[in-house]
Amino acid sequence: FFFFVSVGFSEVYGYGFRFYEYLPPLQNITTSVDEQESRHGMYAMRTFLYPRFYMALFYLAKVLSPRANHYLIGRLAHCFISSLLPVAVYRLTSTLFSCRTVSLMSAICTAFSVHLFVLGTHTLVNSFLSSFVIFALTPVLKEITKHRLQPLVLKDDQMKMTSNGHISSNGTTHPHMNGHTNSNLADGYANNEPKVTLKTSFDFISLMICGFVLGVCFYIRIDSGFFMFVIIFTFVMLFCRQDNFYCIIGTLSTLLMGGVCGVTLGGWDDYLNYGKFFLSPMQWFYFNIRTNMSSVMYGSNSKSWYLEELLYPDIVSAIFSAISVAGLIAIITMSSKSRADSSDRAMTFAILSSCIVLLFAYSIVDHKELRFVHNVDILICILIASALHKILSEGSKLMNTSQLKGLLCFTMVTFILNSFSTFPSPHTNADSHWIYKHAHESADVNQCLNFIRHRNDVTGVVIDNSLYLTGGYTILGHDVPLIVLVHNEYHEYDPEFNIKSTFAKKQPQRLRIINRISDYIYGGNVYYLTRTLFKHEFYNYVLTNIKRIKSFSDLEYKVIFRSGTFAVLYRNPEMENLKKMNQKFSSMKVGKNATILEYEGSWLYTTGLYEKAAERLERALELDSSRWRPYQILGMSYVKLENWRKAKEVEQRCFKRHGEHVCRSPQGRIVLEEGYNNFNSI
Repeated sequence: FFFFVSVGFSEVYGYGFRFYEYLPPLQNITTSVDEQESRHGMYAMRTFLYPRFYMALFYLAKVLSPRANHYLIGRLAHCFISSLLPVAVYRLTSTLFSCRTVSLMSAICTAFSVHLFVLGTHTLVNSFLSSFVIFALTPVLKEITKHRLQPLVLKDDQMKMTSNGHISSNGTTHPHMNGHTNSNLADGYANNEPKVTLKTSFDFISLMICGFVLGVCFYIRIDSGFFMFVIIFTFVMLFCRQDNFYCIIGTLSTLLMGGVCGVTLGGWDDYLNYGKFFLSPMQWFYFNIRTNMSSVMYGSNSKSWYLEELLYPDIVSAIFSAISVAGLIAIITMSSKSRADSSDRAMTFAILSSCIVLLFAYSIVDHKELRFVHNVDILICILIASALHKILSEGSKLMNTSQLKGLLCFTMVTFILNSFSTFPSPHTNADSHWIYKHAHESADVNQCLNFIRHRNDVTGVVIDNSLYLTGGYTILGHDVPLIVLVHNEYHEYDPEFNIKSTFAKKQPQRLRIINRISDYIYGGNVYYLTRTLFKHEFYNYVLTNIKRIKSFSDLEYKVIFRSGTFAVLYRNPEMENLKKMNQKFSSMKVGKNATILEYEGSWLYTTGLYEKAAERLERALELDSSRWRPYQILGMSYVKLENWRKAKEVEQRCFKRHGEHVCRSPQGRIVLEEGYNNFNSI
């Protein structure tokens, strides 16, 4: 969740975590990780336009409050932007529909949708852009649909007359003066008002700005462009007629000019950061569409997954969906009794058509996440509101006004209470797709990190919990070495890591790249972790679960802070007893389990840490030489280190132990975690 916030933080302060999506093109491919990332296009996949929002906030915070919690600032700012979505939906539906009730119901459904609420409270680019997309689409759709009711064409000597009973709109009392009446016969009333002509122009500046905003949103999140295209194309196809054809052409042309300006801005930003114009959309398309690597790395779902999650995730939602389907059928099939009803019917059909096309397109993509269909969920909320309004309007024939208002309130309250009952909390079932396993620990961990942030003697931190459930350096606020749990292994990050890039004018120099590590320790190798903590005395703070305090207490760490199920432990690196224990543990071997050591050695070789790989593999062969793959990786490690003598020596040892034919044949790698089968490791 701190993904984009961390990028903005690292750009301002020069240190922090950076993911492969924001790495510049590789200049020198030296490791297996580099080769795989380059082959699969795993670099420069996102523009820096979105993180620049957080950069602006953090520059301001740097001036006003240097020790502020930047993670909290980023989350609050994002929530403020995403909270504008119900307002944007209300504005859109007020423009499209003639009834204000539909607009209010749409805004309520949007505000209390569990999906939209959860996505909007996390720093996801989908929820951030959604408000801007809906706001910008509103004037565009208004221009496209403003001639949806056929205008009356009056002769020069005619005026439109309407009446209610015997009272006409211009004050006459003749009961038969309706329709088109000669202006000279209207009881002597001359038509002195200036002749009104149908406005066919459009607001050039407004549409240019909307086009620019949509262009920027498209560049930040490429698949949002597909949403925009489907919506605009559907409305144009349904509302374009001969009398408004040129007006729509002008609208779309102006919109396109603004969009080109927005995309050009994104291309220029790519050039500044990656050295090539329009690189990020090309890389995104290559990774997600052309090679479909997203489904390979992150898994795939059934074709009906979106329908199941959006329409009937629980029994009450399923009932609402069924009622909404019935209401939509009624809207489409029943004859319209007024021009307003006909207009609303056309609007509902346009939104329904767009929703069906979008759901179909997203469903055929293998990798699925609810955040991808964030904007589709907005359309579903509008359709639900329109359908419920139709059902209630038909029911008004059988009920009086007070009964109808009561039914409307009951319907909305039921929807809100169901959202409240299904809203995820720290105590939600761990099987829920909304939360990670042990997600309730995240707040405790971040509270502990916030405590460490206010300490002035921090020289190194060990986070005994998943990196992805923390705010990382955005909360920690200290540019120090870090050992943190990533999946099932501890990764050590060297603060001296330097990204080599000749393109960016200002490139942070102390970034921690998720898969660029200085050491790799399997979670079960407590022996080596202990050795590391004694060897590197600067790790003076440990953040761990209270159940594991005893493990670190034996290493001279003392509890100084608690938050929920987690605690902060501190060790004085200058204490005399620590120096004595350091001498004792400095001679410790790197491990006692050959399987774990081979597993670690394989990953260390993959990440280019050849010296550490050789150390683990040598120890693994001391403990158990029955497998020949460790010999192969060990020999290649020495080759990478250009130690030809040892490489030859390892080869001869393998020949002597297993025979030349066996040593030259491949052997399956050890897999300790089945979830890593999708990732290639040498």
